Amino acid sequence: SPVAARHGVRVGVVVPGFVPGTRFGIFPGVNRETVRAASGPYAETFSDYLAWVTGQGWEGAGQSRWEVAEVVVRALTAEAPPFRIPTSGWVSASR
Repeated sequence: SPVAARHGVRVGVVVPGFVPGTRFGIFPGVNRETVRAASGPYAETFSDYLAWVTGQGWEGAGQSRWEVAEVVVRALTAEAPPFRIPTSGWVSASR
């Protein structure tokens, strides 16, 4: 951020994709089954969307927490990090 940089502060936002095995993105009582059940006439479309998410979408492009951690460490140690720091090519492409 150019504004923060004027005051000697480096700012970068790490943008992770899906990281299986973590609690990020967990919402109590909300899951595929509850959303599908509440989808009414859109249930088929929702099922098609879920198929995309698990195959080609963000779940298919999941990465390990260690891969994300490597990006975070690089961001923390960079002399001038970019403002937006995606953790994978999939995140960059889905912008």
